[in-house]
Amino acid sequence: MTAIKLPLPKGKITIRHRQARNVFQCFAGGTYILGASGDNEVEAASELLKQYDVTPGTTATVYGYKNPTQITL
Repeated sequence: MTAIKLPLPKGKITIRHRQARNVFQCFAGGTYILGASGDNEVEAASELLKQYDVTPGTTATVYGYKNPTQITL
């Protein structure tokens, strides 16, 4: 049985640190992506890739450090 991945919502992919929850969460165009969070940006990106159909080479902007950074998913 093969798992079916969910379609990724439209919009720019960002990963933001939420201080109140102490977790990094993924967003697409400002909309929270359910189930795509983790203790760091790598975990959050990994959860995103497990559950959603992400085009290879897609970049995400990470906010939560001194300067925003880009990672490739």
